[in-house]
Amino acid sequence: RNIVSSVFHDGKPLLLGDAVADPRFKAYESVVGQALRSVICTPLVVRGESIGVVYVDNSLGAELFTPGDLDLVTAFANVAAAAIENARLHERL
Repeated sequence: RNIVSSVFHDGKPLLLGDAVADPRFKAYESVVGQALRSVICTPLVVRGESIGVVYVDNSLGAELFTPGDLDLVTAFANVAAAAIENARLHERL
């Protein structure tokens, strides 16, 4: 929840090679308790505002995700955000 909240409010994608060792998140019980290692989290952004996030993690090993993986998930999030916004606009019409 802490990682998701951080990305939602910052509006910036995040790639963590080892969340348990990251000084920003290692103090959180949820990160340590779940032994989160590799994490990708990216916001769903519509008109400059976060409406949600896409979150992927792996507790089996550190450094499993690459910057290329982050780019792929971010591209997916951008398409998803556009689809959500289109559905909202269609609903309003």
